[in-house]
Amino acid sequence: MPSSRRVELLEAFLPYAALIDVELRSLAALDSVIRRARAGNAGLIVSHHSFRATPPAARLRELASRAVKAGADILKIAAFTANARQVGRLLEFAATERRIALSVMGMGPMGKVSRLLFSQSGSVLNYGFLDRRQVSGQWPAGQLKERIAELAGG
Repeated sequence: MPSSRRVELLEAFLPYAALIDVELRSLAALDSVIRRARAGNAGLIVSHHSFRATPPAARLRELASRAVKAGADILKIAAFTANARQVGRLLEFAATERRIALSVMGMGPMGKVSRLLFSQSGSVLNYGFLDRRQVSGQWPAGQLKERIAELAGG
């Protein structure tokens, strides 16, 4: 989606927003919207999506540094997770990153498992879909909510 369309949509919903989600690579292009959101007391989620692989640990730390520097309230990392080692890398990052609140989730073969794991490991936001899945590894939002409640209850 072009930046101009993103700006248009974000500005239309700013009066109702508690948080806005902006891709790290789009921060400069959406600076005016971010400033307006902040003026209206909306928080900032800075996102990074890695659709092909889980980033190395050093890259995850770099993303956190950039999000902190940008003044984000939450860093959202969504990464392709094909195996337990990749999920483990994200889990280690989530367990050790203390500079910023995190929303961490996997996509791909280990996506569903990772979303439940991270919901119980401090991820502050957990994403499911309403109408149709956007990426593999997503739960329908209602099911995700039920599974998280089951895990939290025992």
